[in-house]
Amino acid sequence: MLRSIGDYIDIVGAETISKIFKKANKLYGKRVANVNATFLGGGVAEILGKMVPLMNEIGLDAEWRTIHGSPAFFDITKNFHNAMQGGTIELTDHVKSHYMDINQEYAGFAHLNSYDCVVVHDPQPLPLIKFYRKQQPWIWRCHIDITNPNKELWDFLKKFMIRYDMIIISSEKYKTVCPLSTKFLAQFIAHTEVYPALLELRNELSKPKKRWLSRSWDLTKKTPGLAVSYASLNLEKAIPDTITALGEWLVAGFSEDKPRSSFYYLLKLEEIGKKKN
Repeated sequence: MLRSIGDYIDIVGAETISKIFKKANKLYGKRVANVNATFLGGGVAEILGKMVPLMNEIGLDAEWRTIHGSPAFFDITKNFHNAMQGGTIELTDHVKSHYMDINQEYAGFAHLNSYDCVVVHDPQPLPLIKFYRKQQPWIWRCHIDITNPNKELWDFLKKFMIRYDMIIISSEKYKTVCPLSTKFLAQFIAHTEVYPALLELRNELSKPKKRWLSRSWDLTKKTPGLAVSYASLNLEKAIPDTITALGEWLVAGFSEDKPRSSFYYLLKLEEIGKKKN
């Protein structure tokens, strides 16, 4: 559902909305490009899907672009994602070359210099700035935890980071879910509202279970349990033993820029199947 900025008045107050419009007057008509990895499934896509229409509503000319890459590219950048959060990585010359080639290829037809400002989200399109003669502000918006990055990867990526005019990093203080989204509602839904759906799928459920909510199956979330597709909840009736996982993890779906997510999901299904037999 497309939201209007007016929908947030009851949440933040009319005065805050008024301040947003006043600040936006200075940027009226400015063309802003947001570049990320995917239109569907990822947390950044979830943010941009809400934010870009709101940017346009307050007077900017905002667009949302996605980098075009192969499955191998997104597999590489998923490894980058994990390594930036402290994981290990095999950063070979081939890996670096493929990563750069995809960014250079996209830069060749994206025409990002036609915008008044370019906002690049996360590591996937980070090197794009290298392939332009910068004529406007470029901002790198980092949505992942980089408090303990893999040093080898950090040294490789920081040469692109320093080209940006500004870097914006997520803060726990401001980290939240859109209060008008279904995910937000799901996080705070009462136990009595959840139970009917769970009981319908598994009569054996007899006591409350802890719940986590995720947009996709991701090993870095370090959450126990099985990833079960929230969208295909009813289909899980065919596999009663998997319903125990519903008390552990509700998943909105798989992300296009995380090709391994469905692989891990199937591995878990296979694991439960073996235990059942």
